[in-house]
Amino acid sequence: MATISTVTNQQIESLVQQYRYSISNPITLLQNRQTSLNTRLNVLSELKSKMTALNNLAKGLKASGTTSKFNAFTVESSLGSVATGTATGTASAGTHSLLVTQLAKQDKAISAQLSSLATTIVGTEGAGQKTISITVNGSSVNVDFELDAGDTNSVVLNKLAAAVNASGGDVSAGVVSDTQGTSRLVFTSKKTGSDQAVSLADVSGSVLDTIGLGATVMADRTASTATGGGFLYSSTGLLDAKFKLDGIDIIRGTNSITDVLSGVTLELKGVQSPTDTPLTLTVSSDKSSIKSTVQDFIKAYNDVLSFLNAKTSVNPENKTREILASDQVFKGLRMNMRSLIGSPVSSVATGNPSLLAEIGITAASDGTLSISNAATFDNALASNVRKVADLFNSTDGVAGRMNALLESFTSTGGQLEIAQNGTRDQLSGIKSALTRNQTQIDARVASFRKQYEALYNAMTRISLQSQTVTNLLNQLYGY
Repeated sequence: MATISTVTNQQIESLVQQYRYSISNPITLLQNRQTSLNTRLNVLSELKSKMTALNNLAKGLKASGTTSKFNAFTVESSLGSVATGTATGTASAGTHSLLVTQLAKQDKAISAQLSSLATTIVGTEGAGQKTISITVNGSSVNVDFELDAGDTNSVVLNKLAAAVNASGGDVSAGVVSDTQGTSRLVFTSKKTGSDQAVSLADVSGSVLDTIGLGATVMADRTASTATGGGFLYSSTGLLDAKFKLDGIDIIRGTNSITDVLSGVTLELKGVQSPTDTPLTLTVSSDKSSIKSTVQDFIKAYNDVLSFLNAKTSVNPENKTREILASDQVFKGLRMNMRSLIGSPVSSVATGNPSLLAEIGITAASDGTLSISNAATFDNALASNVRKVADLFNSTDGVAGRMNALLESFTSTGGQLEIAQNGTRDQLSGIKSALTRNQTQIDARVASFRKQYEALYNAMTRISLQSQTVTNLLNQLYGY
């Protein structure tokens, strides 16, 4: 039996591929459908992301009371170098006077001036482990450190500072070279105020006493001098902030004051003379922040609506349809969004605006929104923020209605999840169908190849036999 040549093999494979192509139309249709469904799934995922972003903004705008986005306040100071402020939704609009006469400070205990290269400390104390106790606000921590023979004063002070800093207590320590040849150790409370005053004591050894911070200095709060150990502030009363708010004397242990004006944090930054004119603090609605919040809502709304407009569109000229053009659920969503944003709000108080257009927000022909009349919007905020808030966060307010609509799509089990799951189910079915069809096609192609090869081999045998007969006739008759 003759074998098939390489050229013939190539011819057969060409015929096989032509046959495969001629019977693979179902595969092509399934693959096209698969591509379309994957596109739909990506579109639904992107739509969910955009709708979730809008819904989060709607939730914020529908909130009322102290959590309301319209309950934003700002604090203006007439003398920012002395004090500034910030406010939360629990603040109240108003004007206050403030006179700051003293800032809160961190307590500091400073050692005596010591010759850096001398060995005074170790010479007095001897080598070995030493322990001191540090107390702040009733809480004490023991600090151990090691002295070695020959340690200079500078080395000892740095060892002690390192041990203090590693202790994790409420005091830090550092060595200051106050002159070219001398050093001093500074203990600093990590927080301000008289209740954070530092107290030091020798537990093992008398290193503190040797460096000028012994028990008597601690008890008397002796003030430090150019060379002597002691406290930077001799009185704990100097560690607190002192100020008058609306004529009332107030003392606090910090310069960040959160408990004198409801919802307001004051930051004290400088001092005034007792005879100075008090600065003015004005707490008022933060109209800039409120406007920015509304603009964010408008932008997110436009982002969702524009996306829906694009993905549900039909081009009558070339008869092309976008991926969601046949989906009534999302076409309905688009229409509902436009309807609720433009409908009057029935729950506003009498006399308050009931339409977005009344505060300068209007829709374009495609439904997207803009603050088309900035003056009207700004005037609405300036005249009465509560009226603008009513339009968004009353019972039937714009934000509440939008939130309810979006929740029905973005929540677990909502319309978007249903659509996504349905699309995934279709993709799974197509994957199975592709596998079945491919298996059937492969079987048919294999059968075709086998039949063609058998036919070719038969034709080859006949051709060889014909050639043999011809040769015999030539030999017999001399053809």
